[in-house]
Parts: sequence; structure tokens; C-alpha cells
Amino acid sequence: MRKILFILLSSMLCWQLSALDGPKNHVPIPSGYLSFFMPLYDSTAFPICIAGVKGRLADTLVCVEVVASNFDTIAALQYSVLFDTSIIKLKSIKLDTVLKGLSLNDFSSTSGGRISLVYARADSTGLTLADKTRLYQLCFSPVKAGRSELTFVDTLEVLGPKGAKKEFKGEPGWVEITTCSDTTVFKNLIICNGTPGIDTFNLTRANGCDSTVIVTEILRTGSRDTLINTTICEGQTYMVGENVFRQAGIYIVNLLTPGGCDSTVQLALAVKPMLGVTITGETSICDGDSTLVTISGGDGYIWSTGATTDSVWLGPGTYTVMVKDSTAGCEGTRTVVIGSASPKPQIETDTIRACSATDLPTITVKADSAYTVNWYDVPTGGTPLATDTLSFKPSKVDTFYVEAIDSSGTGCASTERTAIVVLIDSTQTAGFTVCPTDIITVAPAGQTTAVVTWTVPTFTSGCDSTVAVLSSNYEPGDTLAVGTTNIRYVLTDTSANKVIDSCIFKVILGTDSIVNPIPVDSLTFYVDTSGVTLTDSTMNVPVKVLNFDGVQGFQFSLSIPDSLATFVGFISDTTALKGVENFAFSSTVRTVNWFDAQSNGVTLADSTTIFTLQISRDSASKECIPVQFKNAPSKIIATKSSLTEIIPTTIDGVVCPDTTTIPPIDTTGPIKIAGKIYREDSTPVKFVTVDISPDSLASVITGVTGEYAFDSLVYNRNHTIRPSLDSNYSGGVNILDVVLIQRHILAKDTLDSPYKWIAADVNRSGSVTVADILDIRRLILGALDSFSNNTSWRFVPASFEFPDSVANPLSVPFPDSISFTGLKTDTLNNDFIGIKVGDVNLSRDAQLRTEEPMEIMMANRAFDYGEKLVVDVRASDLGNYAGYQFDLGFDPETLEFVGVEAGDVPGVDRNTFNLNAVAEGHIPTLWYQTGAALRSAENPILFKLTFNTRRAGEVAAAIWLNQQGLAGMAVNQAGRAQVIKARYTDAALKVDLGNRKAIKALGVQPNPFSDQALIRFKLPTDSRTTLSIIDAAGREVYREARNLSAGVQEWTIDGNTLGQNGVYHYRILTAYGMLTDKVILTK
Repeated sequence: MRKILFILLSSMLCWQLSALDGPKNHVPIPSGYLSFFMPLYDSTAFPICIAGVKGRLADTLVCVEVVASNFDTIAALQYSVLFDTSIIKLKSIKLDTVLKGLSLNDFSSTSGGRISLVYARADSTGLTLADKTRLYQLCFSPVKAGRSELTFVDTLEVLGPKGAKKEFKGEPGWVEITTCSDTTVFKNLIICNGTPGIDTFNLTRANGCDSTVIVTEILRTGSRDTLINTTICEGQTYMVGENVFRQAGIYIVNLLTPGGCDSTVQLALAVKPMLGVTITGETSICDGDSTLVTISGGDGYIWSTGATTDSVWLGPGTYTVMVKDSTAGCEGTRTVVIGSASPKPQIETDTIRACSATDLPTITVKADSAYTVNWYDVPTGGTPLATDTLSFKPSKVDTFYVEAIDSSGTGCASTERTAIVVLIDSTQTAGFTVCPTDIITVAPAGQTTAVVTWTVPTFTSGCDSTVAVLSSNYEPGDTLAVGTTNIRYVLTDTSANKVIDSCIFKVILGTDSIVNPIPVDSLTFYVDTSGVTLTDSTMNVPVKVLNFDGVQGFQFSLSIPDSLATFVGFISDTTALKGVENFAFSSTVRTVNWFDAQSNGVTLADSTTIFTLQISRDSASKECIPVQFKNAPSKIIATKSSLTEIIPTTIDGVVCPDTTTIPPIDTTGPIKIAGKIYREDSTPVKFVTVDISPDSLASVITGVTGEYAFDSLVYNRNHTIRPSLDSNYSGGVNILDVVLIQRHILAKDTLDSPYKWIAADVNRSGSVTVADILDIRRLILGALDSFSNNTSWRFVPASFEFPDSVANPLSVPFPDSISFTGLKTDTLNNDFIGIKVGDVNLSRDAQLRTEEPMEIMMANRAFDYGEKLVVDVRASDLGNYAGYQFDLGFDPETLEFVGVEAGDVPGVDRNTFNLNAVAEGHIPTLWYQTGAALRSAENPILFKLTFNTRRAGEVAAAIWLNQQGLAGMAVNQAGRAQVIKARYTDAALKVDLGNRKAIKALGVQPNPFSDQALIRFKLPTDSRTTLSIIDAAGREVYREARNLSAGVQEWTIDGNTLGQNGVYHYRILTAYGMLTDKVILTK
């Protein structure tokens, strides 16, 4: 139970504290005032909690201290205090000796709740007391729940020496009586794994009252693993949870059941094709024209236009047709895209300004090389002013119109002519018209410089005969250093020798070691070359994502070579990402952008298709088409939910028209390099970045098959392939690896392959030593998150052979890349062995043996608050094990970690723990056998944990084996990994402070007492027992804890230990309840 303590008195302020009211309230006191401070104390609790002393309300005493501040040369006092008799009743007044001559005769009280004091010093001399000095105590017994103010009234006088009166201000106090009732809350907790049980928690509510929460664990039954075999028709979808599947395959989906348990669904999906369905017709026509599109092979059709015939006239656009195929028993949807072949010239500006009519500039536009560009002075009809030219010099001020005609065969013309206005503006002055924005780019890997290019700023010389000359400190194509370079263009008037205008922008060049102003992120957009499908002469190319986590928006550009193909369509997958927009900048360039209107950020699964590009090419051509991400006209940039811009990773792709067969290899044409990356047990390694140099091709990332490939390489050139992966250092690394390396060092066993040697040499010293074990141990415990001189993976060409005669394979230089000189043919088996650094057992411990678990044992017992708790952590049959790792969790609200001490096991010391985690309630630990004999063979003490207890509880509820942290694992002497379980001795012991009648009071003899008193009580079972004694002011004056046996117990208390005469309350606390009563000391 709580004590309400007063903590601060000053010469100018009188403070009053309340555990119920919360914040301190203060009233400023003028200099020379005498103020009375009345903090509240309760011999058992404040506010009074009836739940602990049911039926004994009359025994509860609340005493209020009256304390003086600024008590300076005071000779006499006179005042009265009022209180509410319906709430409290005056029981006694306890005097201190500081006011010489003060007696109970100086006080008077009335039944109406009035206490008066008249006091004068016998010698009339002034008395000065230190701040916080207690004058006396007013003691009340509760009558009912409520609040009584204690206020000063009537005559308030203070006399100084020689009868001089002083002003007086009394600071009021109060007493609040609160009635508590026991509260028991029953809750059910659904668990997915483990053994259900019942847990009891004793809590203290905000008002100081006790409550008990009983939690019943219910095991969620029923199968949570589901196997689905089903078939859909081509064009249909099948959903598992929120996952949509369209293609045949075997998929594994992890879901949550309604009860919150993990559920695994394995879907085996078959897709019936729409057999014999053919769509014919033009795929690109002029705007305003239509083409006849015919479909055959189905039994019925419904077009998105509403037509139900097999042939329809369609203009440019995207259409769908639902096809019924009775042969396959399916209904599916096909997409028809009719591209627009109508060209449009590109202009830099629609207004041309000239200084005079005699000096009109030439107008220039941009257009595809297959377009014929004509110039007019009327928006429609008329006679051309110039034909088949990109430039036109007007002879007059007017509005001119330009159109383009596709002369490659379609004959399509612009749907409307583009207007360009030529006007006279003699007020023009020399200056820049366009100045580039800042350029952010990255130097090639391992380089500190890079060639950077930009568009030279444009300017006008003006109309005032200024001779403007452009100069700069750098030119496009210059080599710049990593960092920030200021580019400055200056426009100078040579006739007046002065600067007219300047254009300044920055080139920010970053590397892997220099943080980009806009950071490069793991968010990845890539062209899925394996997912390309064909619709007649149209290739459907999916664009997919990786690490799409909390993304708010993105933009980038995509391009294909002008001479190979054209973009004819764009299909946004609205089920995955709604609102993706695109703009056809030209027939070979598309810009793509998307923004999350809800501003919450969107997360997508890896390999989700966000849109599909539709590319048209010559149906007879078998030439592959590179699809590339570009930084213009739209920059490659994205935004995440943190509202910061990032540069995503982009991976280009090369798509081929024939997706079913590999075209014949041109002995003078593009070359292909491919291979696979796998571990020495043939397990594929995914997410490996494979780079090729000196080619400018983008890196390739391996998938679940571990395969990589580089297509369209230049014939008869040199190439180097190098894989890399540097993430998740702790993955697959555990105590079993430590034990295997330890046995190798001690020559008990030998690492049986060069790859295991490489994995064990985590510090890359060229040998396997104890230093490697120490680094691995720190990594497992969480003290390290990476190896300082190594990457998380290393790679060796599979074709490289380590010499058998070498005792230490690490002494042999081994390659990490494969190089080719003058490659003229495809080479497809360039495999690498992937080595996870630190993982010498290839993570074969995934399935731990459960039939013979190692037990971590702790003695369960109850503890009181304020104890120094020491817990011995033991292990069962430790001699059978070569090492272990586990994480002990503890409740920081119940226990405060003090320290750890080694036990009976050699090798267990402070370095076998990560004590940086104790602030979060974790104690990760790891041990491996060093060869020294155990000091105690049977269930030895591994270590001892010391805590300060912050509240009462029991060991089994406050300390546990934490499977959410470092996974518990033990390695037996045969090198097999086994599970670890926690076991508590005396596990049946439960803390139940609500069962207070379990302790039987047998009385105090004698009571009152002057020398010694004997407290007698009966315990129902063996228990850790604490005796506390509290004085009338609520201060604890005595505490002692003992381990007592069941039965009648006697506890002797000494009056000299308690101090002054008065009424005291004693409290006996055990794991089974609490007993409280009072004793009276009269020495």
C-alpha cells in the first residue's frame, strides 16, 4: 500500500501533495507569513483501500502532519481548523517536543468538526524553527468514503517577541477516504501453439485498489494447412486471401485464421487454354479511321462495345471480347489493341518572338524520321508554304501551322495542325531562356569520377544590339569528381565588357560510399522477360516490382529503339495498383507515374505486375527488343511514406518476339552468357546481384532458381561476370556452426570441404581460429550486425578446383568471377558456388530434434517487492551437450536487472551474454564446450541472475524462455541440434494475493508491549514470508524476509527497533496472501 509523502518546503512556497490529485498545487506566500503545510499519511494506505481490511474500518487511522515554514521568532499562536464529521472523526492529537510547553490542554474540539489551538511560550521569547519541522499530528478515523477539507477559520494570530502581532496565512489541507472493492476479471486468450493453461495476474488500479485478472488460454484447434487443387480457364483468376493468380503453377500463401493463427495454403493451379481462338485485323490505323477486326474459334462473343458478332469495326483504342469456348468448357476474355498511327510534330515553344519584321528567325520542330512535315498559314486546308522539312523561315509575322504525315505506309496525318505564333517584341533583352536544373547521378562501381553530360543553356541576344557571348567553367562530356560541382554559364556583352546574365546549376555525383542527396533504395522496378506473351504481332511485356514497401508514388520513363518496334498500348493492373498513368511521349518513349491519393503508402508482394506494355513489331521479325528505363523525359524517382524522395533500382530487359523457341544463334550476332548460383548441396541462391563488365548492361538478380543470364552481348568482346550478395549476416548462423568450427580447431572433426573453410573464416584472415568463433558468437548474440572484414556471402566459380594436396584450402587464391576473352559463341553453364559466411552446416538444423530436449531449469518461488532476487539458471545433463544458445526474457515492470554471475560451467562469463538487450527485457546467451571439466556434473548452475524486484510476483511468471528472440537450440555431443525447453521446479506454486484467508492470524502477545512482542500465525504451506511494520505516519520502520515452513510460526519484534511509543501496523506477505493487524508500543 502507498504512502503519500511531502517532499518540498521553501521559504516562499508551501506545497501540498496528493497521490489522488496528481500534480502539485502551490500558493505563493508573501515574505514574513507563517504557512502551515498538512501532507497526509495513512498507517495502511492513502487513499484507504477497504479491499485489504474488510470489516476493520474502525482500526484504520489517518494522521495529518502540521508542519511550519518561515517559522521565525514566534512567541504565540491562535487559530481554529474545521473538518467534515460525516467523513472523518477526530481520534487523537500527537504532539512533538519542538513547541516547548505545548500540551493537549492547549487544544479544544467540538462535535461539529472544529479544532482550536491557543498556545503561548512561557518566557514570551520568539522561537525559530527549521523548515519542514513537524509541530504535531491530527489523527482521524474514517466514517465513510468522501473528502474532508481542513481549513483555517476565525481568529488567526501570531505573536512575536514583546507581543508584536504578525500576519498569518494558513494553507488548508484535506483528507480523502476511498472505498475499494476486489475486482476479478476473466479473459480468454486464443493461442495457436503450445499447451493451454490458466494464468493469474494481480494488478493495482490507478486509484490504488487491487484487482485480479485470470487468463484462460484456449488452443485453436483444426487444421491450418490447406491443399487446393483447382483449374481455371485462360483469362480467369483465382484468389487465395487477397492474392490473385492467373497463371498455372504451384503457389504457397501464408495467411492468418480468424483466430489469429498462421495458416499455409498450397495452391496447385491449372489453366485451360482457349483453344483455336484467332483475332485478325489491323493493329494500327489513323485517327478517325476504323478497321474490321474478326475473331474465330469460339462459340459466342460479347465485345466491350456491346456487339455480339464475330466481326466488328473498331477505331484506335483498347477493347475486350468475352469468348465462350465449349471445347475447353471455358469463358475467357481477350484484349484487342488498335494503335493510333497519326503522327504529331514536337515543338519547343508555340510563340516565336522577333526583334523586327526584317529579322524573323527560322522555326524548327522535331519528328520521327518516317514523317513528312508540312507548313501552312491556315489551320485546315490551304496550300503548303513548305513541304517535307523540319525547318521553316517565315517571311512575315503571322500564325503558322505544322502537320506531320506518316510516309512509311499508313499515310496517316496529324489529327490537327499545331499552331506556332510569330510576333514582334522589340523589348527583348539578352539573357538565358532555359537553364538546366541540378543533375544527380552515380559514378560507376569502384570509380571516383564519371563523365557527365547535360543540355547547354539556351539564350537570346536581345534587341538592343548587344553582342552576347556564352562561356562556362565546364562543358558537357567533361569528367567530374565525386561530390558536388557547380556548373556556371555566363553571358557576356563583349561590346560593353560586362556580364549580362548567368546560369548556375549543380552536378551531384555519388558513389556507394558517398550518400546520395536522394538515397538509392531497394525498391526495384524490372522488366519481366520470362512473362512475355504474344497477341498476333503484339508483345505483352509485364513490368514488376520488388521491395515495394510503403510506397507513395513513383515516376520514370521507358524506351525502345526507334527502328525495331513501337509502343501501341498500356494496360494498368488495377487489382494490384490503382491509378497508374502513362503518357505516350513518342511512339518509342512512354512516361509512367502513380501517386497514392490516400497518402498512406502501399505495399505489394514481390514480383507483382503493376502494368503491361504492349509493343508492336514486324510479325515476320525475330529480332529481340531491349526495353530500357530512362531518366528522361521523366526522372526515375519515387516517394515512400516518410515523405522522402528516393531513387529506386531499375532493371532493363530484352524481350523476344518468339517466346516458345530459341532462334538460331548468329555466329556474328549477339552473344549470351548464362549460369546458375547454388550452394554446395545444390540449393539455389536467390537475390544475388550478378554484374557484367565492361558492358553497360544492368545487373541481373537471381530468382528462386538461382539462374542468371545476359543476352545481346557484343560479338567477339571481353566480358567478366561477378556475383555479390551482402545482407542478412545472421541468417543460418547459430550455435551448431560454432560447435563444428570449435571441433575443427581442436582436431576432433575436420571441415570436409573448401567451401566450409571459407564459411568458417569470417574475419578473412586466411585461417580458421578462435577469433572467427568470437566474431560468430557476437553476431549470434546480437552484439554485431555484420562482419567488419567480410561480406555475408562469397562466391567461387563451380569449375574451380581446390588442390587435394593442400592442407589449408584458404592458402590457395581462389577467384570470385569468371572472365571471357573474345567471346564468339553462347556460354550457358557459368555456375558459381554460393558460400554463406559463418554457416558451415548449410543450415541443416532447421528441423530440431524434439524427442530429447535440453531443459533450462529455474526454481519457482514467490517474491515480494523490494527484494534482491537471485535466480540460479541450471541445465539438465549438460555433459551430453557441446553448446547451447537461448534468450531469457523477463518482465522489466516486475524485475530490474542488476547483474549476472558465472556458475559451475567453464566458459560461461560476461562475454557469453549480450547485456545491451536487458533494457528491452532480453538476456541472450551462448556457450560452447571448451574442454574443461564441469565442476558439477548433475544439473549444474550455468549462471546466476540478480534482480531488484519492483512488485510482488513469482519466478515462473516473471522470467521465461523467449522464443521470439534468439531461437533456443542445443547441440549434443554427436553434433545434432535439439530444442531447449524451460522447466520450473515447484511449478504448481502460484501467486494468489486474493486468497488472503489462507494465512491464519493467531494473535500478538503481549499487546500493548514495552519490550518484545510475539506475532503468531499459521501458514498453509512452505513460503517465502516478509514482515513489515509501519508507524502511524505511514513510514516503514522494519522489514525482514524469511523462508518459513508450513504450520504455526512465531516472529519476535523488539520495541527498541521501532522507536517511539504509539500504534503500529504489521503486515505479513506470502505468495498465498497477506495478513495485517496492529500492535501498540508503550515503553
